[in-house]
Amino acid sequence: MNENYTGVKLTWEELPEQVRSILPQDAGPGVRMAAAKGLLPMGTQELVVTLVYLHRDDDEQIAKAAQESIDELPPNLIDTALASQATPWQALDFFARRELALPAMYERILLNPTCANETIIFLAETLTDIGLIDIIAANQTRLVQAPQIYNALRRNSAVPRAIRDRVEQFLRLLNIEAPEDREFEEFAPPVAEGIEPQAPEAPSTEASAMDEAVESAEHGEQYDDLVFDSMSEKELKQHVDLDKLAKESFEKDEEFAKEFLVDPDQELTGTERSSMAFRVKKMRVMDQIKMALKGSLEARMILIKSPNKIIQECVLQNPRITIEEVLKLSRDKTAREELIRIIANSREWTKNYQTKLALVNNPKTPIPLSLKYMTMLNDRDLAHLSKSKQVPGILAVTARKALADRQRFK
Repeated sequence: MNENYTGVKLTWEELPEQVRSILPQDAGPGVRMAAAKGLLPMGTQELVVTLVYLHRDDDEQIAKAAQESIDELPPNLIDTALASQATPWQALDFFARRELALPAMYERILLNPTCANETIIFLAETLTDIGLIDIIAANQTRLVQAPQIYNALRRNSAVPRAIRDRVEQFLRLLNIEAPEDREFEEFAPPVAEGIEPQAPEAPSTEASAMDEAVESAEHGEQYDDLVFDSMSEKELKQHVDLDKLAKESFEKDEEFAKEFLVDPDQELTGTERSSMAFRVKKMRVMDQIKMALKGSLEARMILIKSPNKIIQECVLQNPRITIEEVLKLSRDKTAREELIRIIANSREWTKNYQTKLALVNNPKTPIPLSLKYMTMLNDRDLAHLSKSKQVPGILAVTARKALADRQRFK
């Protein structure tokens, strides 16, 4: 299976009518981004198909958001879409080439009449589950339409000889020969005549200064704070190894270490906290990053509000952070979505029921993750969610259905 497979592009015209009515062909970037994050009101099957459609969007940010939503989809939601005949064959092919959670999900694809023969050929060559292989071999209609399936079964070492012989005998009975599969070649993009390849540009003086600063830091020399202060967040991520930095110990003579690494014996007054926040803001970027990774509760409270996204994320990497701090951030509807996503993807933090509840009720939580944790709520909280006007409509609707199902089986 190939997790990097991008699939055959699904065009807007090929989308189910329900999806096209929600996501017009001329939808702007804002609407497409909302759809990529699962924020538009739509059913499970429509959501899955929309995400597959948008993961090939021309806008890289939208495509990335759609791919992240796909990666976070609970298996039961994907399973629902795979079983639907309204799901386009491109979407079935996309999931067929991924590592799916359950064998039954591949079975949904194999039994879906919308599935393309090319997808069946791929699965015939790659699946190892004997039950799934037997489903492929028993589908005589498919074998007649695409005898290449037999060749794929022959190439698959997991297919028992008895199954291969059975398929061969069936094709021979009908005088059908299995042609060799089409072979595809990859071509490099042609170079236009009269255009000479351009030499790579020399690195800028600014970039060289950054590289020198990073190199000296890696050799244990002092950081060039002025250079790091001038970096953008993207450049910081590129040049600074945060994992390595988190493992470093602070030197005793560092100006901020003693005050900002040790929790005070008593709670700070408002004046003391304001003074501390003022001094933190005056610090160099590298000192703020290091403090976010190792700082005390007071330091974390200040730095989680930093306008620098990297510093905020470093606070969440701080091993001293408490579940109370995480819970407070999970409830914060003004928190940056990426911070909520980090919390929602943490197995350790989401062991706590109150964290799951806060995430589900936070509109910044990606829809696939909200749906995942919604199933773990008790009846009382699920009922409250089903009536909430503060969450996306699809979440409230799904909560009502889930609650009705629970009451039906009681």
